[in-house]
Amino acid sequence: MEYKVEIKGQFYNKTKTAPGWNDRISASARHPMQGGKMEKDFVMVCANAIRKYMRKVKIEKPIRITYIFHEPDRKRDLGNIGYIDKPFEDALQLVKIIPNDNQNYIQEIHFILGETDKKNPRIEIIIEEIE
Repeated sequence: MEYKVEIKGQFYNKTKTAPGWNDRISASARHPMQGGKMEKDFVMVCANAIRKYMRKVKIEKPIRITYIFHEPDRKRDLGNIGYIDKPFEDALQLVKIIPNDNQNYIQEIHFILGETDKKNPRIEIIIEEIE
């Protein structure tokens, strides 16, 4: 089975993209509590998107997650924008889609740069059950 979730831009920085590692590091540097708050806030953004796209879904099998980034431009490096995996996987467990976000359930993670989209920056997330 395959599921899709979309997380729109409109977040923390000037480019209206999801927060990246540099955003997380900068928030922590300003104040130790700010980095944690930013992460907690983004877990809730992810949880709300998961609830919207995956109503009443429960997955017991291992999964593969593919993150497809549609950035407004090509300025950020893939390692920086790849920050989403931890908050998104925490949110999958939080909303009880998967029982745990450990290696027994999340067995593959892929990051792909999609088309740039200045008007609609977003992250498309594909969750596939592994047979």
